[in-house]
Amino acid sequence: PGSGKTLLSNLLSLYLTQKLNIRNVCASADGYHLSNETLIQKGIRSDKGLPHTMDNEKLFKDLLSLKDSYQQRTVYLPKYDRQIHDPVPNAIKVEMNTSVVI
Repeated sequence: PGSGKTLLSNLLSLYLTQKLNIRNVCASADGYHLSNETLIQKGIRSDKGLPHTMDNEKLFKDLLSLKDSYQQRTVYLPKYDRQIHDPVPNAIKVEMNTSVVI
């Protein structure tokens, strides 16, 4: 945490957009955290951020969806909201004309 991954991704996205005119979208594995409600129900809220508190099946499914069909349809990905400290489903829209997903 706090190593600058999001900042670097956002800077790369800005560069691709403004300097190279390449349509891109930033996504993050943080969007695949289990919700706080789910973590509390499972009794693992204090483990948040550890591998077993991630929805790895959804991440894998979404990566396959991007790989297989992003040029044929819009794909929606979750985004982690740092204000509510929870993932927001379908918050990132990857449209068919997107060239790069960061």
